[in-house]
Amino acid sequence: MKIERMDAINTHHLKLIMRDVNDMAAYLKMDSFDYTMDDVNQWIKTDEIIGYQMTDGGQLVGFIYGIIESETFHVQPFGFVIDKQNADVIAHHLFKACSTELINKGIHDFAFSVLGNKTYEDVLLNLGFAYEQDYGVLDINTYRQLDSLSKLNVRMVSIDDEKLLTKMADIIIGYQNDSPVFGTGSKEVIQRIRTNYGKIAHEEDEIFYIGEDRHPVCFQGYDRIENDYFTPNQSIELSIAGTFKNESNKGYQKALMNHTMHDLKLKGYRWVMLDWRITNISSRRFWQHTCHVNIWKRRMRRIISNQFEWGNFSDG
Repeated sequence: MKIERMDAINTHHLKLIMRDVNDMAAYLKMDSFDYTMDDVNQWIKTDEIIGYQMTDGGQLVGFIYGIIESETFHVQPFGFVIDKQNADVIAHHLFKACSTELINKGIHDFAFSVLGNKTYEDVLLNLGFAYEQDYGVLDINTYRQLDSLSKLNVRMVSIDDEKLLTKMADIIIGYQNDSPVFGTGSKEVIQRIRTNYGKIAHEEDEIFYIGEDRHPVCFQGYDRIENDYFTPNQSIELSIAGTFKNESNKGYQKALMNHTMHDLKLKGYRWVMLDWRITNISSRRFWQHTCHVNIWKRRMRRIISNQFEWGNFSDG
């Protein structure tokens, strides 16, 4: 087997990408995708790429291809593709070459987003990665109404809801920043989240639902998404959802979910894309076990401590 540097994705890489994408599409009962090199070039927004590929007898068997952003090496699903035969060995050698270069550049944080298949998850677990974020897709056509006894009035957001939306931002921040999630960033990021939530009230045609039982108790906000990697036709993204803490476990989010799925179907949508921190047990249980959302992608992360360098005896 031979490992060499790669500077761009070509048609040989695209063939392996399409194999994985359409395997996942078939599993989720989606129409197949048909990407071109022009599509790939749209996905990658920078020329600052680090990549390695492996060949066996001249045949491409895998590659790692990603970018450095905010001192983290980010790899998207189309940037980590390996042959499932001998996957553990291929991934080992590719990551060894890639991580060696990155460590020498001072990069210790590795975030790999991979299609949700067990082969990729297992090889990354064996390389010291851990689960961080799940990405799901829900087929509105097969959605089954959830049991809920809650009486919920649902309305769309209005211009008078700016203060309420800022309060909702604090709910999301609270969940993300609480133990054991620890997901929120700096104070500047938190303030930006609050500001952006408040702006939602002033945006036209915003798809933002507020559930009320005499007063606001829960909410869901959706974003229209353009066609990109693994975005089926008629898809929309659930970007934010939450329930006020003193209103949890009363069935409000179930009732809101029933309403939004019906309304989105009337609006012509078929697929809902969403994500959650795997350490947020409330989100994980609700989306996976209550709503039966299928996982199509997982972000896995490894942080290599710079203390490893104490064991490098090459300096004498």
